[in-house]
Amino acid sequence: ADVTFFRDTGVALDKPVTVSSTDGGNARANAVDGVIADSSRWLSANTSGPHTLTVDLGGDSTLVCAHLHTGYGAGSAVANAKLQSWTGSGWADIPGASINGNVDVDVQMLFTDPLTTSRVRLFASDNGHVRVKELKLFSSALSGCPGLGSAPVPAGPPRTDILVNLSGYDIGKPKR
Repeated sequence: ADVTFFRDTGVALDKPVTVSSTDGGNARANAVDGVIADSSRWLSANTSGPHTLTVDLGGDSTLVCAHLHTGYGAGSAVANAKLQSWTGSGWADIPGASINGNVDVDVQMLFTDPLTTSRVRLFASDNGHVRVKELKLFSSALSGCPGLGSAPVPAGPPRTDILVNLSGYDIGKPKR
């Protein structure tokens, strides 16, 4: 099955979305619904680019990275795209958030510096259909960007990591 359900920690989950076009029943809201699947994606009209998908975050958020899941099955990835942030008066490219000649359906975009914005736009220059299964945006509250290949986060309470300092621990001596 191509469906991955997860409890998304991204700030784009279920936020309002506007798009430049839509083909059929592949609704714009699918791009931020928390489901990575061919059956739950936004599909642009089959026209010349650019194609855009804008997420309204509902207020300022400080972001550090994004995960972009595109394509159909394991192919048809978005090849040429960039993320842009709203400056209050226009759109600005987010440094570190662009792909050119891409063939991967799952892409992690690490922003050069954290940025604070209220809206983020995917600007894809590809011609034809643009297929977005999920756009996840991550805030600086996570202390970094989750790995793209990390396992889905199960529903329920947040996971708490426990770190133990083992400096000075001598594994050669028996312990009581």
